[in-house]
Amino acid sequence: MNPEANLAELGLELPPVPQPAGLYKPLLIVGDIVRVSGHGPLKADGACITGQVVDSEAGIEFGKAAARQAGLAILATIRDRLGSLDRIRRVIHLLGMVYAAPNFAEHQWMQRAFRRSFWRRQRSRHSKRSWRELSSRKNFRRN
Repeated sequence: MNPEANLAELGLELPPVPQPAGLYKPLLIVGDIVRVSGHGPLKADGACITGQVVDSEAGIEFGKAAARQAGLAILATIRDRLGSLDRIRRVIHLLGMVYAAPNFAEHQWMQRAFRRSFWRRQRSRHSKRSWRELSSRKNFRRN
């Protein structure tokens, strides 16, 4: 099943294409490879999902929902630039960053929520990496 049909079957709606928040390109095409910059978890109305994933059943479900919305934002950018998600033949690498409580250790489930939503029937394998953001935000500055 192709990505466009998969989205329709799952009843998923892509959010508005996010605009860059800095001097970077949200998507770069080099030859046959598309490199997508980081995306946040946007809802269909364009609002960003905010909060911290905690080590509880509700926290894990919140994280999965946020990961799915970040994935939909990525797909919105790809569709906007390429015209159709059906042009995607393979995912080569996936990086997931999770803002979580210090005791949370289930980051891979957030990434799986994204991956399984869209490419569950894809036969190719890809590399992946999870990144954990510490709950203390004092070392991070907002522009």
